[in-house]
Amino acid sequence: MKLHIKTWGCAASQSDSEIMAGLLTQAGHEITESTDNADVVIANTCTVKHRVEIEELKEIEKLKQKGKKVIATGCLVQDKQHLNKLNGISYIGLNAQDEIAKYVGEVSSGEIVKFISNKKIDKSDMPRIRTNTTVEKIQILQGCLSNCTFCATKLAKGNTYSFSEARILTQAESAVKEGCREIWLTSQDNGTYGIDRKTNIARLLEKVCATPGDFFVRNGMANPQWVKKFQKELIAAYKNEKVFKFLHIPVQAGSNSVLKEMRRGYSIEDLKKIVEVFRKNILDLTISTDIICGFPSETEEDFEKTLELVRWLQPDVVNISQFWPRPGTKAAEMKQLRGDVKKERSRQLTRLCHEIALEKNKKWIGRQGLALVDEKNEDGTFVARNASYKPILLQEKSPKLGEFVTVKVKSAEIKYLVGELKWGA
Repeated sequence: MKLHIKTWGCAASQSDSEIMAGLLTQAGHEITESTDNADVVIANTCTVKHRVEIEELKEIEKLKQKGKKVIATGCLVQDKQHLNKLNGISYIGLNAQDEIAKYVGEVSSGEIVKFISNKKIDKSDMPRIRTNTTVEKIQILQGCLSNCTFCATKLAKGNTYSFSEARILTQAESAVKEGCREIWLTSQDNGTYGIDRKTNIARLLEKVCATPGDFFVRNGMANPQWVKKFQKELIAAYKNEKVFKFLHIPVQAGSNSVLKEMRRGYSIEDLKKIVEVFRKNILDLTISTDIICGFPSETEEDFEKTLELVRWLQPDVVNISQFWPRPGTKAAEMKQLRGDVKKERSRQLTRLCHEIALEKNKKWIGRQGLALVDEKNEDGTFVARNASYKPILLQEKSPKLGEFVTVKVKSAEIKYLVGELKWGA
């Protein structure tokens, strides 16, 4: 049977799709690149943003109108609040994806499947078909331990369930043997890994790095609330040459009063201490953060504090979201700000972040060093990542995916560097 998997959302969602592709291929099915010739389409959804939710539901309805058999899965399904929008569509929850082959068979025979399970699945070391043969996405847990008032993902994924360290290490070892040169440790919040197993992400990083072979490890997003509890261990782990000097630490707002309303569990002072110590110990650290513009209680003064924090933080990457109330969350019950206010704040913040990112990238011009080729663009150019996880566009057509190369940075853009290969350097 021919199947197509359409994916929305984060690295963990992408990993889910790779796992489902692996399980379906193992069961004898063929994964197609288009919905046109697919017998069944699997829509792996996300529930983080309202805009994405609308896009997902439109696409699912469009496929239905074309007469396609569709199975919806992912966070949009698991949080159960949108099931009334899936009229005539089969769906299975996140925790039923390990039986995707069974449900595909039922749907292909004309059944409408509706199944959501609360069982726990360890998704490490499962069969998978990688979308990028150089990158291994390893999910290390499901859920989180925060109770943010704006987040619908928690409603879908629940509390942290850390996956087996042994299985994670087996997956990493297998991936490196199969040619992967970049390992992503990913989840909703890596900072909570191991709290239910009396360990932490720093110790896991050290053990993954002990895997024989040449590769980089990217540690995924970790909230300040948890990082501050084992910061010294994490910095020690980051000093390993295999770890990308990349810290994804979401702040969400620059005002302590807004953070309190969000129930984030840390203060701006906590975040600053973490960043200061990391920067003191880790050279050329790339910092990525997330910020929400227009949280219901955010005043002009609060927003100015966010701008001030960004000027201080000097982040390399900022994921900016305009606040949108997610059904079932506490923040959805609050009085909302006007759309034009949120939009203008988003514009201001975007301009500032772009200015900072460009100036920071310009500091790399003229520098030369080792980078891993990890992506090929449609036009035949390549992207390499240096030790700080900076993306470097290579316009030469000669590199190979998974190859370590010496690159000299020639110029800088807002979101990437432009480099040239230095053969024999």
